[in-house]
Amino acid sequence: MRDKKSTRVSEINLGQAMTVAVQLCLVDLLESWGITPSAVTSHSSGEIAAAYAVRALSFKQALGAVYYRGEVALKHQKISSLQGGMLAAGLSATAAEQYIANTTNGRAIVACINSPNSVTLSGDSAAIDEVMSRLEKDGVFARKLNVPLAYHSHHMMHMAKDYTDLLEGILSDNKWNSSIIFSSPVTGGLVTSAKALSASHWTRNLTSPVLFSQ
Repeated sequence: MRDKKSTRVSEINLGQAMTVAVQLCLVDLLESWGITPSAVTSHSSGEIAAAYAVRALSFKQALGAVYYRGEVALKHQKISSLQGGMLAAGLSATAAEQYIANTTNGRAIVACINSPNSVTLSGDSAAIDEVMSRLEKDGVFARKLNVPLAYHSHHMMHMAKDYTDLLEGILSDNKWNSSIIFSSPVTGGLVTSAKALSASHWTRNLTSPVLFSQ
């Protein structure tokens, strides 16, 4: 409800947590109308809500997973010298690899494969700026994202242990209906057991590329 100057929706410890909270409530709203999933898929932190939709995570565990994701990110942003960013681009992952090769200042990677012709790039700010200039020069759609960190890149590795340790404190073995098809953006394939959704899986969700198109 706030204006652009006073809004806090992009703050590192709030944005994703609020998004996932809304997603969890939408799952409950749909269920109250008798609508339940036969299959789920997701993108990035949305996998937390997907896991709740099949009850592989409880409501409290799902909120905890995304809450700690934001808190750990905020903590490491304050102590890290890394400057990162993300960029949406209208091209394939294969074509994107050519644009991110041989950057002179830092490193950029293909962080999200959103569709056959849409990717998100992530990495060092200087490298992202360099790649954006290359894309714009060739007339390829490119737009920097309003995010404070380089998610799904090497920038996330320094917070991996902290996040895993916190998750292990809140996750437990849950029962879920494996007849519901669960497609993971971490692996690009199907998850068939709640055991696969361990603390390390959710850390990989933060640090690894999003294989949504797969």
